[in-house]
Amino acid sequence: MPHVVRPFRGVSAEERRELRRNQLLDACLDIVSSAGMATTTIEAVSRQAGLTKRYFYESFRTRDALFEALAERLITEINSGVLDSLSDSASELVDRARNGVGWVITVLTDDPRKARFFTELIGSELLKETVGGAEHTLARLLTDLLLADSDSTQAQRDRLQLAALVIVSGTAQAVTSWLDGKLPVSREDLIEEIAQMSVAAVHTVRSDI
Repeated sequence: MPHVVRPFRGVSAEERRELRRNQLLDACLDIVSSAGMATTTIEAVSRQAGLTKRYFYESFRTRDALFEALAERLITEINSGVLDSLSDSASELVDRARNGVGWVITVLTDDPRKARFFTELIGSELLKETVGGAEHTLARLLTDLLLADSDSTQAQRDRLQLAALVIVSGTAQAVTSWLDGKLPVSREDLIEEIAQMSVAAVHTVRSDI
């Protein structure tokens, strides 16, 4: 007879594993945001999650695998909102920029841990071969959002993606500075300034949009 895994108090074994995995991801976010990726250990994450190392290895092979999963979760969250903005291709360029940039900044500032983690990810030597290119992923997404359905050449897209990479990296730094109280502007002003920079970047490539 096949082995049957019965639910414990109405929660299946798979659901319990997923719950523990999310506990570890949240614990990692806590520690990285305060101490940085370089000093984050498997032991500290497990302790913060209230789990033993046995459960850590149930979900992740290594510490870097945990970082990768956390980065993927954050990028997926950011992508979902930006893609919603992308679907509204009939809107004006500045509105698309405000919506996309606004979503990114809202995600990062509503939970400052995410902003600090994303800043750590940018140019990370620890994850250079895996998620070290998170900023490139978002730069491509921003390029798609800004150009939308316009008939742009590959050369134009490449030029804008270079500018978008600078904007994404700079946004992460600006958000962390804002969270630290070093930029005395409102969140709305922060969004507007970065949106206007994005529009200006587009106009250096396509003045007709």
